[in-house]
Amino acid sequence: LECNFGYAWYEDEIKDVPTQYKAFANYEIHADIGLHVGLRGINITLKGVPEYQFNERINYNEAFRWSDPWAQGRLGFGPNAGRFNREFRAQQFRGVPYPIQWIAEYFTLDGEQIRWGRRFRVAGWYAHIFLWLAFAVYLITLILFWLVIRLGAIAMVWTGVLMILAIFFYGIIIINDPELH
Repeated sequence: LECNFGYAWYEDEIKDVPTQYKAFANYEIHADIGLHVGLRGINITLKGVPEYQFNERINYNEAFRWSDPWAQGRLGFGPNAGRFNREFRAQQFRGVPYPIQWIAEYFTLDGEQIRWGRRFRVAGWYAHIFLWLAFAVYLITLILFWLVIRLGAIAMVWTGVLMILAIFFYGIIIINDPELH
């Protein structure tokens, strides 16, 4: 269940990068920037190196979700847009630092063959379904181990197969990238 709700399916981090911090600031900060992608959304971290720079504490951890509902939504940031795009726009109005906005913006685009948000959302949906199915089969496995051990072992194998299929489909959907012409 933890892997279904966590943000550890795809991770990356860059250390001690000089970057602009916020609007109308003519100085750069040094920070560690991390991206953690889960089945239900992404989590972007920004931590200053050192943590206090220019009389301000730089330690952000922002989550953007595309689940509940899992629908793509319309283009743009209006009321009919997807949840991720609406959360992105709300974070912009709230004044989240530029590095977090820059990374999240790549997941809002859905055209010109930049469809990271769509790919990660669809891959998360299929992996989510397979993991919940594996959990249901696991519960049946526990009951079958009390009744007939052989059937319990077969159900345990099916639990493993479903978890491997979740990983397989997640990887195939994310890696399936058409060539640019």
